[in-house]
Amino acid sequence: MAVISQTNGVISADAAVALTRTTLTASDTLTFVRGAGQVLVLTNPTASVITVTLTGTAPQTLRPEGFGGPVSTAGGKAIAIAANGSTLVSLDDIWAFLDGTGAVTATGGTGAFAVLYTP
Repeated sequence: MAVISQTNGVISADAAVALTRTTLTASDTLTFVRGAGQVLVLTNPTASVITVTLTGTAPQTLRPEGFGGPVSTAGGKAIAIAANGSTLVSLDDIWAFLDGTGAVTATGGTGAFAVLYTP
């Protein structure tokens, strides 16, 4: 299990900033801070799609308008990364899936790379 480390102040830096890249395993962790503007970039160097699922510690049941009933976040947020592609995820946009103590588990990412940063 790897810890996905965060690089802070990427956009406000005066020069190039070295980002910390983590090679994902079957189960990894990151710390989510709601409202911090965290961005997660997932890169898939393989020839097949990789799906990473992000799950917080406090799943919720929401009732968004237009869904016809409750929606549970218990299964986490599945993010498919195309073969030889990258996907950028604004974590604040999916906060309901990451809610809880701040500890988020990323599963299914074996073979992919992750970069977590704040602007």
